Amino acid sequence: MSVTQAIASEIVKTKFDDVPRAAVDRLVSLFIDHVGITYMGYRHTGQEMAAYANEMGGSPEAILIGTKDKVSCELAAAVNAQVCRNTDFEDSGPGLHPGPLVAHTAHAVAQRMKTSGKELLTAMAIGHDLNCRFF
Repeated sequence: MSVTQAIASEIVKTKFDDVPRAAVDRLVSLFIDHVGITYMGYRHTGQEMAAYANEMGGSPEAILIGTKDKVSCELAAAVNAQVCRNTDFEDSGPGLHPGPLVAHTAHAVAQRMKTSGKELLTAMAIGHDLNCRFF
């Protein structure tokens, strides 16, 4: 089995109950913090980025934090993560500030897929773990 196949298999098999309670608590805090930081960032750089995302169009799948606008999952994840990152208040290491990417990608995909909070947190756990392992 290749490394890629092994990682893909691990991702598919991971369930919410596999994530330790302490990790879940940390991920909930990370998610809340990063949504809040993104609201703060919207006032500084988010308006221009939201305008760009709206101009790009796409299916209205996920919210641009700080607005009532929905754009494609990919655009929402990218814009929200960058707006959060622009504040310089996001988490740090390992892996060079993984929080914005992990939280906002999981959030945007969860909105697209209409998944539960448990599934969102499971995706965040996998993303954070992989970020740390590859770092």
